[in-house]
Amino acid sequence: NCCTEWKNVYKRTAVCVNKEPCIGKQHHKTGAKWDFDEVTIFAQVNAFIQRCRELTEICIGRLQFVCSSPLVENGAINNASIPKFGGTSGPQIMKSLSGIEQTYTSHVEQL
Repeated sequence: NCCTEWKNVYKRTAVCVNKEPCIGKQHHKTGAKWDFDEVTIFAQVNAFIQRCRELTEICIGRLQFVCSSPLVENGAINNASIPKFGGTSGPQIMKSLSGIEQTYTSHVEQL
């Protein structure tokens, strides 16, 4: 992603700056190096990357329930069919899935 690439460009640039005695036509007389605290520099970028990962996880989780959620198609609500589970445990499985979806939806709404 672009944030990770930006960090990589910074690191490559820091290596080059620390190796080169000259920058352009000016001689680097002080011998100063790039010795910055990367944790401080990248704190906000890392926080943004983490928020993006969390949002992706929420979206992926939401997709798990899309088959049972009402879908809007051409302005009309279309209830997608939920897979049918047979056998004596079928109704219990359906009830469990519905409960999981309701709990998940409740948590997403709190976000």
